[in-house]
Amino acid sequence: MPKIAISGQASLLGVTAAAHVTLSDNGFDFGCTGKVFGAFDATVTAKGASLQSADGFTVHAQMSQNFLSDLTSRAANVLQQAGAQASAQIASAQRDVTNAQADVDHLNALAAAAKADLQAKQADAQRQIAGAQAQVTAAQNSLSAIDAQITSTRASIQAQRDAAAKQIADAQAKVTAAQGPVNDLNSQIASLQAQINQLNSDIAWWNNWYNNSSKVQKAFRWAQLAAEVGWRGTKVAGLTTAMGTLQASVATANGVLAGARQTLQASQAAAVTYPIDQDPRIIALQGSRGAAQLAFQAAQGALATAQQTTAAGIAAARQTVTTLAQRAGVANGVLQATSNALAVVRQGVGDVASVAGYVAQHGLGALLDVRSASFDGTLNAATGGSVTLDAVVIFQGTQQTLHVSYNFHDLVAGAKAIAKAALPSLPI
Repeated sequence: MPKIAISGQASLLGVTAAAHVTLSDNGFDFGCTGKVFGAFDATVTAKGASLQSADGFTVHAQMSQNFLSDLTSRAANVLQQAGAQASAQIASAQRDVTNAQADVDHLNALAAAAKADLQAKQADAQRQIAGAQAQVTAAQNSLSAIDAQITSTRASIQAQRDAAAKQIADAQAKVTAAQGPVNDLNSQIASLQAQINQLNSDIAWWNNWYNNSSKVQKAFRWAQLAAEVGWRGTKVAGLTTAMGTLQASVATANGVLAGARQTLQASQAAAVTYPIDQDPRIIALQGSRGAAQLAFQAAQGALATAQQTTAAGIAAARQTVTTLAQRAGVANGVLQATSNALAVVRQGVGDVASVAGYVAQHGLGALLDVRSASFDGTLNAATGGSVTLDAVVIFQGTQQTLHVSYNFHDLVAGAKAIAKAALPSLPI
Protein backbone atom coordinates (compact mmCIF):
# COMPACT_ATOMS: atom_id res chain seq x y z
CA MET A 1 0.00 0.00 0.00
CA PRO A 2 1.53 3.41 -0.95
CA LYS A 3 2.49 5.70 1.94
CA ILE A 4 3.67 9.29 2.16
CA ALA A 5 5.94 10.48 5.01
CA ILE A 6 5.81 14.20 5.94
CA SER A 7 7.94 16.07 8.49
CA GLY A 8 6.79 19.36 9.94
CA GLN A 9 5.13 20.97 12.97
CA ALA A 10 1.82 19.87 14.49
CA SER A 11 -0.39 21.18 17.30
CA LEU A 12 -2.26 18.67 19.44
CA LEU A 13 -3.54 18.82 23.05
CA GLY A 14 -1.68 22.08 23.53
CA VAL A 15 1.56 20.64 22.09
CA THR A 16 3.17 22.42 19.15
CA ALA A 17 6.28 20.52 18.11
CA ALA A 18 8.10 18.77 15.27
CA ALA A 19 6.10 15.80 14.04
CA HIS A 20 6.44 12.99 11.55
CA VAL A 21 3.21 12.25 9.70
CA THR A 22 2.56 9.12 7.65
CA LEU A 23 -0.33 9.20 5.15
CA SER A 24 -1.94 6.28 3.36
CA ASP A 25 -5.27 5.29 1.88
CA ASN A 26 -6.33 4.08 5.33
CA GLY A 27 -5.68 7.43 6.99
CA PHE A 28 -2.75 8.90 8.86
CA ASP A 29 -0.75 8.62 12.05
CA PHE A 30 1.86 10.90 13.55
CA GLY A 31 3.69 11.54 16.82
CA CYS A 32 5.34 14.42 18.67
CA THR A 33 6.79 15.28 22.06
CA GLY A 34 6.03 18.36 24.18
CA LYS A 35 3.93 19.75 27.03
CA VAL A 36 0.33 18.58 26.96
CA PHE A 37 -2.20 21.18 28.05
CA GLY A 38 0.75 23.50 28.57
CA ALA A 39 1.71 21.70 31.79
CA PHE A 40 3.67 18.43 31.51
CA ASP A 41 5.95 16.72 29.00
CA ALA A 42 4.45 13.79 27.12
CA THR A 43 4.93 11.73 23.98
CA VAL A 44 1.74 12.00 21.94
CA THR A 45 0.71 9.76 19.03
CA ALA A 46 -2.44 10.19 16.97
CA LYS A 47 -4.33 8.23 14.34
CA GLY A 48 -7.25 9.16 12.19
CA ALA A 49 -8.99 8.79 8.86
CA SER A 50 -8.67 12.41 7.75
CA LEU A 51 -6.63 15.43 8.74
CA GLN A 52 -9.64 17.59 7.85
CA SER A 53 -11.97 16.18 10.55
CA ALA A 54 -11.67 15.25 14.26
CA ASP A 55 -14.14 12.39 13.78
CA GLY A 56 -12.40 9.09 14.40
CA PHE A 57 -9.28 10.96 15.56
CA THR A 58 -7.73 9.05 18.48
CA VAL A 59 -4.77 10.06 20.63
CA HIS A 60 -2.45 8.33 23.04
CA ALA A 61 -0.24 10.29 25.47
CA GLN A 62 2.58 8.73 27.48
CA MET A 63 3.42 11.07 30.34
CA SER A 64 7.04 11.95 31.10
CA GLN A 65 8.90 11.95 34.41
CA ASN A 66 8.07 15.53 35.40
CA PHE A 67 4.38 14.60 35.49
CA LEU A 68 5.06 11.32 37.32
CA SER A 69 7.13 13.13 39.96
CA ASP A 70 4.51 15.84 40.45
CA LEU A 71 1.66 13.34 40.75
CA THR A 72 3.70 11.15 43.12
CA SER A 73 4.44 14.10 45.40
CA ARG A 74 0.87 15.40 45.47
CA ALA A 75 -0.76 11.99 46.01
CA ALA A 76 1.78 10.99 48.68
CA ASN A 77 1.05 14.20 50.58
CA VAL A 78 -2.70 13.46 50.41
CA LEU A 79 -2.09 9.96 51.82
CA GLN A 80 0.30 11.27 54.48
CA GLN A 81 -2.18 13.90 55.70
CA ALA A 82 -5.03 11.40 55.79
CA GLY A 83 -2.86 8.90 57.67
CA ALA A 84 -1.88 11.53 60.24
CA GLN A 85 -5.52 12.53 60.77
CA ALA A 86 -6.61 8.89 61.16
CA SER A 87 -3.78 8.23 63.62
CA ALA A 88 -4.84 11.28 65.61
CA GLN A 89 -8.42 9.97 65.72
CA ILE A 90 -7.26 6.61 67.07
CA ALA A 91 -4.92 8.27 69.57
CA SER A 92 -7.74 10.48 70.84
CA ALA A 93 -10.06 7.48 71.27
CA GLN A 94 -7.27 5.59 73.04
CA ARG A 95 -6.77 8.51 75.45
CA ASP A 96 -10.48 8.38 76.27
CA VAL A 97 -10.16 4.67 77.09
CA THR A 98 -7.05 5.26 79.21
CA ASN A 99 -8.75 8.06 81.15
CA ALA A 100 -11.87 5.95 81.67
CA GLN A 101 -9.76 3.03 82.92
CA ALA A 102 -7.97 5.36 85.34
CA ASP A 103 -11.34 6.51 86.70
CA VAL A 104 -12.46 2.90 87.18
CA ASP A 105 -9.22 1.99 88.95
CA HIS A 106 -9.43 5.06 91.18
CA LEU A 107 -13.05 4.36 92.18
CA ASN A 108 -12.30 0.68 92.81
CA ALA A 109 -9.48 1.69 95.15
CA LEU A 110 -11.78 4.11 96.99
CA ALA A 111 -14.47 1.43 97.25
CA ALA A 112 -12.02 -1.07 98.73
CA ALA A 113 -10.92 1.50 101.33
CA ALA A 114 -14.56 2.31 102.14
CA LYS A 115 -15.38 -1.37 102.66
CA ALA A 116 -12.43 -1.73 105.01
CA ASP A 117 -13.61 1.33 106.95
CA LEU A 118 -17.13 -0.12 107.21
CA GLN A 119 -15.78 -3.40 108.57
CA ALA A 120 -13.66 -1.51 111.13
CA LYS A 121 -16.67 0.53 112.30
CA GLN A 122 -18.79 -2.61 112.60
CA ALA A 123 -16.11 -4.31 114.71
CA ASP A 124 -15.75 -1.23 116.93
CA ALA A 125 -19.53 -1.02 117.35
CA GLN A 126 -19.59 -4.62 118.48
CA ARG A 127 -16.93 -3.89 121.10
CA GLN A 128 -18.71 -0.76 122.40
CA ILE A 129 -22.09 -2.41 122.58
CA ALA A 130 -20.61 -5.49 124.22
CA GLY A 131 -19.02 -3.28 126.91
CA ALA A 132 -22.27 -1.40 127.54
CA GLN A 133 -24.19 -4.64 127.67
CA ALA A 134 -21.78 -6.01 130.25
CA GLN A 135 -22.60 -3.06 132.53
CA VAL A 136 -26.28 -3.72 132.12
CA THR A 137 -25.73 -7.38 133.01
CA ALA A 138 -23.74 -6.47 136.15
CA ALA A 139 -26.52 -4.14 137.35
CA GLN A 140 -29.13 -6.73 136.57
CA ASN A 141 -27.31 -9.37 138.61
CA SER A 142 -27.40 -7.11 141.69
CA LEU A 143 -31.14 -6.96 141.73
CA SER A 144 -33.42 -9.17 143.64
CA ALA A 145 -36.02 -11.32 142.09
CA ILE A 146 -38.19 -8.27 141.55
CA ASP A 147 -35.34 -6.49 139.87
CA ALA A 148 -34.88 -9.48 137.58
CA GLN A 149 -38.53 -9.28 136.64
CA ILE A 150 -38.22 -5.54 135.96
CA THR A 151 -35.10 -6.15 133.87
CA SER A 152 -36.85 -8.79 131.83
CA THR A 153 -39.80 -6.52 131.22
CA ARG A 154 -37.61 -3.52 130.29
CA ALA A 155 -35.48 -5.62 127.94
CA SER A 156 -38.58 -6.79 126.13
CA ILE A 157 -39.84 -3.26 125.74
CA GLN A 158 -36.43 -1.95 124.69
CA ALA A 159 -36.05 -4.68 122.07
CA GLN A 160 -39.34 -3.70 120.52
CA ARG A 161 -38.32 -0.04 120.36
CA ASP A 162 -34.84 -0.85 119.10
CA ALA A 163 -36.37 -2.86 116.31
CA ALA A 164 -38.66 0.07 115.43
CA ALA A 165 -35.73 2.50 115.56
CA LYS A 166 -33.67 0.21 113.36
CA GLN A 167 -36.53 -0.05 110.88
CA ILE A 168 -36.71 3.74 110.70
CA ALA A 169 -32.94 4.07 110.35
CA ASP A 170 -32.85 1.42 107.62
CA ALA A 171 -35.78 3.05 105.82
CA GLN A 172 -34.09 6.47 106.03
CA ALA A 173 -30.84 5.00 104.67
CA LYS A 174 -32.72 3.49 101.74
CA VAL A 175 -34.38 6.85 100.99
CA THR A 176 -30.98 8.55 101.03
CA ALA A 177 -29.47 5.83 98.83
CA ALA A 178 -32.35 6.05 96.33
CA GLN A 179 -32.15 9.87 96.07
CA GLY A 180 -28.50 9.84 94.90
CA PRO A 181 -29.05 7.97 91.57
CA VAL A 182 -32.08 10.19 90.76
CA ASN A 183 -30.01 13.36 91.17
CA ASP A 184 -27.07 11.92 89.22
CA LEU A 185 -29.23 10.71 86.33
CA ASN A 186 -31.07 14.04 86.06
CA SER A 187 -27.73 15.84 85.92
CA GLN A 188 -26.50 13.54 83.14
CA ILE A 189 -29.72 14.03 81.15
CA ALA A 190 -29.37 17.83 81.40
CA SER A 191 -25.78 17.61 80.18
CA LEU A 192 -26.73 15.43 77.19
CA GLN A 193 -29.61 17.76 76.27
CA ALA A 194 -27.24 20.73 76.28
CA GLN A 195 -24.89 18.91 73.90
CA ILE A 196 -27.80 17.94 71.60
CA ASN A 197 -29.05 21.55 71.52
CA GLN A 198 -25.61 22.84 70.58
CA LEU A 199 -25.17 20.24 67.82
CA ASN A 200 -28.63 20.98 66.37
CA SER A 201 -27.78 24.69 66.42
CA ASP A 202 -24.55 23.95 64.53
CA ILE A 203 -26.43 21.82 61.96
CA ALA A 204 -28.92 24.66 61.39
CA TRP A 205 -26.05 27.09 60.87
CA TRP A 206 -24.36 24.85 58.27
CA ASN A 207 -27.69 24.32 56.41
CA ASN A 208 -28.26 28.08 56.38
CA TRP A 209 -24.69 28.61 55.18
CA TYR A 210 -25.27 26.20 52.27
CA ASN A 211 -28.78 27.44 51.40
CA ASN A 212 -27.51 31.03 51.21
CA SER A 213 -24.72 30.00 48.81
CA SER A 214 -24.85 30.65 45.10
CA LYS A 215 -25.39 27.80 42.66
CA VAL A 216 -21.70 27.76 41.88
CA GLN A 217 -20.77 27.73 45.56
CA LYS A 218 -23.26 24.95 46.29
CA ALA A 219 -21.53 22.71 43.76
CA PHE A 220 -18.34 22.56 45.81
CA ARG A 221 -19.79 23.33 49.24
CA TRP A 222 -22.06 20.28 49.19
CA ALA A 223 -19.31 17.88 50.32
CA GLN A 224 -18.35 20.15 53.23
CA LEU A 225 -22.02 20.50 54.22
CA ALA A 226 -22.51 16.73 54.14
CA ALA A 227 -19.42 16.18 56.28
CA GLU A 228 -20.25 18.87 58.87
CA VAL A 229 -23.94 17.91 59.16
CA GLY A 230 -23.23 14.17 58.91
CA TRP A 231 -21.00 13.72 61.91
CA ARG A 232 -23.08 16.08 64.00
CA GLY A 233 -26.26 14.24 63.08
CA THR A 234 -24.66 10.92 63.98
CA LYS A 235 -23.57 12.34 67.32
CA VAL A 236 -27.05 13.77 67.99
CA ALA A 237 -28.54 10.33 67.32
CA GLY A 238 -26.06 8.70 69.70
CA LEU A 239 -26.69 11.31 72.42
CA THR A 240 -30.47 11.01 71.98
CA THR A 241 -30.26 7.23 72.41
CA ALA A 242 -28.10 7.67 75.49
CA MET A 243 -30.54 10.23 76.92
CA GLY A 244 -33.45 7.85 76.33
CA THR A 245 -31.64 5.15 78.26
CA LEU A 246 -30.96 7.59 81.12
CA GLN A 247 -34.61 8.72 81.17
CA ALA A 248 -35.72 5.12 81.50
CA SER A 249 -33.25 4.73 84.35
CA VAL A 250 -34.65 7.88 86.03
CA ALA A 251 -38.15 6.40 85.94
CA THR A 252 -36.89 3.23 87.57
CA ALA A 253 -34.87 5.19 90.16
CA ASN A 254 -37.89 7.38 91.00
CA GLY A 255 -39.95 4.24 91.56
CA VAL A 256 -37.34 2.92 93.97
CA LEU A 257 -37.24 6.30 95.78
CA ALA A 258 -41.04 6.46 96.14
CA GLY A 259 -41.12 2.96 97.60
CA ALA A 260 -38.40 3.82 100.10
CA ARG A 261 -40.25 6.96 101.24
CA GLN A 262 -43.47 5.02 101.76
CA THR A 263 -41.64 2.46 103.88
CA LEU A 264 -40.04 5.23 105.99
CA GLN A 265 -43.38 6.96 106.59
CA ALA A 266 -45.00 3.69 107.65
CA SER A 267 -42.14 2.93 110.08
CA GLN A 268 -42.30 6.43 111.59
CA ALA A 269 -46.07 6.23 112.03
CA ALA A 270 -45.85 2.86 113.81
CA ALA A 271 -43.06 3.91 116.20
CA VAL A 272 -43.87 4.37 119.91
CA THR A 273 -42.34 7.56 121.30
CA TYR A 274 -43.34 7.78 124.96
CA PRO A 275 -40.61 6.94 127.52
CA ILE A 276 -40.09 3.34 128.64
CA ASP A 277 -40.71 4.31 132.23
CA GLN A 278 -44.32 5.20 131.31
CA ASP A 279 -45.03 1.75 129.99
CA PRO A 280 -47.83 0.17 132.09
CA ARG A 281 -45.74 -2.93 132.70
CA ILE A 282 -42.89 -0.90 134.14
CA ILE A 283 -45.17 1.34 136.23
CA ALA A 284 -46.62 -1.76 137.95
CA LEU A 285 -43.12 -2.74 139.15
CA GLN A 286 -41.86 0.76 140.11
CA GLY A 287 -42.96 0.49 143.77
CA SER A 288 -40.36 -2.14 144.60
CA ARG A 289 -37.54 -0.65 142.64
CA GLY A 290 -34.98 1.66 144.29
CA ALA A 291 -31.34 2.20 144.01
CA ALA A 292 -30.91 -0.98 142.00
CA GLN A 293 -33.41 0.29 139.46
CA LEU A 294 -31.52 3.59 139.07
CA ALA A 295 -28.24 1.74 138.46
CA PHE A 296 -29.91 -0.48 135.92
CA GLN A 297 -31.42 2.54 134.11
CA ALA A 298 -28.01 4.22 133.93
CA ALA A 299 -26.51 1.10 132.36
CA GLN A 300 -29.34 0.92 129.84
CA GLY A 301 -28.82 4.56 128.92
CA ALA A 302 -25.17 3.92 128.19
CA LEU A 303 -26.07 0.96 126.03
CA ALA A 304 -28.61 2.99 124.03
CA THR A 305 -26.08 5.75 123.46
CA ALA A 306 -23.51 3.27 122.21
CA GLN A 307 -26.05 1.70 119.87
CA GLN A 308 -27.16 5.04 118.42
CA THR A 309 -23.63 6.40 118.01
CA THR A 310 -22.25 3.29 116.37
CA ALA A 311 -25.37 2.86 114.20
CA ALA A 312 -24.91 6.37 112.81
CA GLY A 313 -21.25 5.72 111.99
CA ILE A 314 -22.05 2.39 110.35
CA ALA A 315 -24.90 3.92 108.32
CA ALA A 316 -22.61 6.68 107.03
CA ALA A 317 -19.88 4.19 106.13
CA ARG A 318 -22.39 1.92 104.40
CA GLN A 319 -23.74 4.85 102.40
CA THR A 320 -20.21 5.68 101.28
CA VAL A 321 -19.73 2.10 100.05
CA THR A 322 -23.05 2.23 98.17
CA THR A 323 -22.29 5.58 96.55
CA LEU A 324 -18.83 4.48 95.40
CA ALA A 325 -20.26 1.26 93.99
CA GLN A 326 -22.76 3.28 91.96
CA ARG A 327 -20.05 5.63 90.73
CA ALA A 328 -17.88 2.65 89.80
CA GLY A 329 -20.80 1.23 87.82
CA VAL A 330 -21.15 4.46 85.88
CA ALA A 331 -17.39 4.59 85.31
CA ASN A 332 -17.40 1.02 83.98
CA GLY A 333 -20.16 2.02 81.60
CA VAL A 334 -18.05 4.92 80.35
CA LEU A 335 -15.07 2.58 79.96
CA GLN A 336 -17.15 0.16 77.91
CA ALA A 337 -18.49 2.98 75.75
CA THR A 338 -15.03 4.43 75.09
CA SER A 339 -13.64 0.96 74.34
CA ASN A 340 -16.44 0.37 71.84
CA ALA A 341 -15.80 3.78 70.30
CA LEU A 342 -12.09 2.98 69.96
CA ALA A 343 -12.94 -0.30 68.20
CA VAL A 344 -15.25 1.52 65.79
CA VAL A 345 -12.59 4.13 64.98
CA ARG A 346 -9.94 1.47 64.41
CA GLN A 347 -12.26 -0.47 62.14
CA GLY A 348 -13.18 2.66 60.18
CA VAL A 349 -9.77 4.29 59.70
CA GLY A 350 -7.29 1.58 60.65
CA ASP A 351 -6.05 1.04 57.10
CA VAL A 352 -5.63 4.78 56.59
CA ALA A 353 -3.84 5.16 59.95
CA SER A 354 -1.36 2.46 58.91
CA VAL A 355 -0.06 4.90 56.31
CA ALA A 356 1.40 7.04 59.10
CA GLY A 357 3.23 4.04 60.51
CA TYR A 358 4.55 3.08 57.08
CA VAL A 359 5.85 6.61 56.49
CA ALA A 360 7.47 6.66 59.94
CA GLN A 361 9.26 3.38 59.21
CA HIS A 362 10.17 3.79 55.53
CA GLY A 363 9.92 7.51 54.84
CA LEU A 364 7.45 9.47 52.70
CA GLY A 365 9.46 8.73 49.55
CA ALA A 366 8.79 5.01 49.89
CA LEU A 367 5.03 5.40 50.39
CA LEU A 368 4.00 5.94 46.76
CA ASP A 369 5.78 5.92 43.40
CA VAL A 370 3.91 6.57 40.14
CA ARG A 371 5.99 4.52 37.69
CA SER A 372 4.09 5.28 34.51
CA ALA A 373 0.99 7.13 33.35
CA SER A 374 -0.81 7.47 30.05
CA PHE A 375 -4.22 8.12 28.60
CA ASP A 376 -6.11 7.25 25.42
CA GLY A 377 -9.15 8.85 23.91
CA THR A 378 -10.75 10.65 21.01
CA LEU A 379 -9.44 14.08 20.16
CA ASN A 380 -12.77 15.72 20.99
CA ALA A 381 -12.93 14.09 24.43
CA ALA A 382 -9.28 14.65 25.40
CA THR A 383 -8.95 18.26 24.24
CA GLY A 384 -10.70 19.65 27.34
CA GLY A 385 -8.15 18.14 29.72
CA SER A 386 -10.42 15.53 31.35
CA VAL A 387 -9.19 12.01 30.62
CA THR A 388 -9.12 8.49 32.03
CA LEU A 389 -5.57 8.11 33.30
CA ASP A 390 -3.97 4.67 33.34
CA ALA A 391 -1.18 4.56 35.93
CA VAL A 392 1.16 1.93 37.30
CA VAL A 393 2.04 2.77 40.93
CA ILE A 394 3.98 1.20 43.78
CA PHE A 395 1.99 1.76 46.98
CA GLN A 396 3.63 0.60 50.22
CA GLY A 397 5.85 -1.73 48.24
CA THR A 398 3.06 -3.32 46.17
CA GLN A 399 2.50 -2.61 42.50
CA GLN A 400 -0.99 -1.61 41.36
CA THR A 401 -2.50 -0.64 38.02
CA LEU A 402 -5.01 2.19 38.49
CA HIS A 403 -7.60 3.73 36.20
CA VAL A 404 -8.89 7.12 37.36
CA SER A 405 -10.69 10.15 35.98
CA TYR A 406 -8.10 12.90 35.76
CA ASN A 407 -8.39 16.59 34.88
CA PHE A 408 -5.13 18.28 33.91
CA HIS A 409 -6.67 21.61 34.95
CA ASP A 410 -7.27 20.42 38.56
CA LEU A 411 -4.06 18.74 39.74
CA VAL A 412 -5.17 18.61 43.40
CA ALA A 413 -8.32 16.66 42.54
CA GLY A 414 -6.26 14.37 40.31
CA ALA A 415 -3.84 13.62 43.15
CA LYS A 416 -6.76 12.80 45.47
CA ALA A 417 -8.21 10.46 42.84
CA ILE A 418 -4.92 8.54 42.58
CA ALA A 419 -4.63 8.35 46.40
CA LYS A 420 -8.24 7.10 46.69
CA ALA A 421 -7.67 4.47 44.01
CA ALA A 422 -4.50 3.26 45.75
CA LEU A 423 -6.23 3.16 49.18
CA PRO A 424 -10.01 2.76 48.71
CA SER A 425 -10.76 3.27 52.43
CA LEU A 426 -9.36 6.81 52.23
CA PRO A 427 -12.09 9.21 53.49
CA ILE A 428 -12.23 11.37 50.36
